Amino acid sequence: MGLAYSQKKEYKKAIEYFEKTLEIEPDDVESLYRLALIYYQEKDYKKAKENIDKLLALDKDNYDAYQTKGVILMEEGNLKDSAKCFEMLIKLNEKIVSGYIYLSYIYSKENQYGKVIETLEKANTSISDNIEIKYYLGESYFYVKRYKDAEKIYNEIAKSNPNDEKIHYHLGALYEKMDKMEGSVKEFRRVIELNPKNADAYNYIGYMYADKNINLEESLSLIKKALELEPKNGAFMDSLGWVHFRMGKFNEALKELEEASKILKEKGIEDATVYEHLGDIYLKKNMIEKANEMYNKSIDLNKEND
Repeated sequence: MGLAYSQKKEYKKAIEYFEKTLEIEPDDVESLYRLALIYYQEKDYKKAKENIDKLLALDKDNYDAYQTKGVILMEEGNLKDSAKCFEMLIKLNEKIVSGYIYLSYIYSKENQYGKVIETLEKANTSISDNIEIKYYLGESYFYVKRYKDAEKIYNEIAKSNPNDEKIHYHLGALYEKMDKMEGSVKEFRRVIELNPKNADAYNYIGYMYADKNINLEESLSLIKKALELEPKNGAFMDSLGWVHFRMGKFNEALKELEEASKILKEKGIEDATVYEHLGDIYLKKNMIEKANEMYNKSIDLNKEND
């Protein structure tokens, strides 16, 4: 009955039911756990933890309890004790994916990327067929610029999931960082093949061509396709301005880049690349003061992001 109340989100009735059950059977582990979950849903973390601790006093190896307590502590901002819960969870069950993911997330919040990778590498060894773990590990390698390691993991995923749009997108972005433009374009074209409505893939290829000052007509066509799919995308508008800049169409480029900046600002975003592009155009138009203003904004934003 208590579970039925919980499923219907009638939490007050569910709490009354489980508390009465525990008056009769204070060592009922299942009721303690259900009650803790309800208090967690109700954001009453104190009572949730009290019931979890009672449960663990009865069943010290209950990994569901460690996971729930770890999540509660994490949401409270107590990352140190939360990590201890997830470490215990993994010790009790080395095959539990969520334990590794939560623990690596905590380490990332503390900027301990060595521990993030160590945790995910351990997970990948223990659960070698888990795609989710591989994704997180690949993304972590990418973040710390271990591109060769990221490539190896991403290719493992792609081999077993050749029609996974997401992994081809990750590979495209990775190869761009590795200056493997041919490989990058190939992967993004595969993304488009799998999903012709993936606007980011069109823009990625188009922007790379514009940035390298090659295939400008195709670049323009690809970026326009991206904007057709997402007309109010500031990043895509920046790409359009940049390809027009490369084509020497400075008036069009200026209009589009100012629009890109406006769209992004409306979303609370200031982009260093957009300001740099604006600086380049103002410089071409001999608007030196405006160019310096844009370059300085770009430099300041890059400093903030370092």
